Amino acid sequence: MTMLDIFLRLLLVVPALVTAGVLALAAHEAGHVLGARLGGFTLRMFAAGPVKVLKDDRGDWHVQRASTLGEVGGLVIATPTRTQRLRRSAMLFAGGGPAASLILGIVAIAFYQVLGLGAYTWSTHGASMAVSAGIFTLGVTSMGLAAVTVVPYVAAGLSSDGRRVLLLARGGPLAERHSSVIAMSGWFATGQSGTWDPVTVERALAAGDDGTLDAVLARYLAYLHALDTQDTANAGAHIGVLRDGVDVAPPSLRPVIYAEAAYYTAAYRGDACASRALLERATQSPVLDSHTRRRAEFSAAFRKSPMKRAKLAGLRRNAAVVLTNKQTATDCVWVESAVRAEGPCHVQRST
Repeated sequence: MTMLDIFLRLLLVVPALVTAGVLALAAHEAGHVLGARLGGFTLRMFAAGPVKVLKDDRGDWHVQRASTLGEVGGLVIATPTRTQRLRRSAMLFAGGGPAASLILGIVAIAFYQVLGLGAYTWSTHGASMAVSAGIFTLGVTSMGLAAVTVVPYVAAGLSSDGRRVLLLARGGPLAERHSSVIAMSGWFATGQSGTWDPVTVERALAAGDDGTLDAVLARYLAYLHALDTQDTANAGAHIGVLRDGVDVAPPSLRPVIYAEAAYYTAAYRGDACASRALLERATQSPVLDSHTRRRAEFSAAFRKSPMKRAKLAGLRRNAAVVLTNKQTATDCVWVESAVRAEGPCHVQRST
């Protein structure tokens, strides 16, 4: 066998194996979609491999490139259309993935065996051998996904699908909290946090604060809900509980807690010094997005300043003053545009 033969065979096999892996992952997430639909959820996002599909507020779908590791690894976001029988709906949502992987794995392996694809050789079936390898990989990968996700376990604070189904099947306060967190997470992801069902929020908090991922998410989502409904006192209470219990929270969420505590401390308590101290502890984390950090940094830096208090016209005016003082050609173009914009924008160069 020459090097050219090996290279040509790799050109056939590698794409087939990669495609089989992506299909196995997509099928697993499609199972979650089916479970969500059976449970009365509305699909908002589907991501698997390099592609994600999003639904906007108008109901239009958009295909985009997956931008985070979580999206590449497979992610489904769905929101409940009702709060009745939420635990049952969450069970269908969680169990749909492993069920789909198991079914696809059995079908693919059976197809491989019945058609005798294992008898193909490179000498007589070049391209067919690549297809055979892809089908076999699809079956094995799907079976592996089913086995890995159906076993109840917690890794890095995240529960497997099997553990979630088991938790929900047992019932009780922890199950109610988990199903409520699923609903609140979906509402938050689609910008509906100001219109949440208050009973769902109460159920999410009823199980207490035990440092688990569900407990932290329940408290954090309740904090965001309180901010969106202008209930700043309750928001302060929620972020205070999170800050006091940060040491027992999952490590990946601690920077998020510190960043949100920094924002609230600067924006609503007016303590920029304490806010900066909290920001120093908001280290890098895969779940700490740039918006959360920058919002806290902005609030700490511009507390009680005209830049923070200004509305759109005032913000445009203040920025124009700074750019006019610089007197560069590019900045002058922007200033002229700002002056012509709707609303007053009186610019005078300072000396």
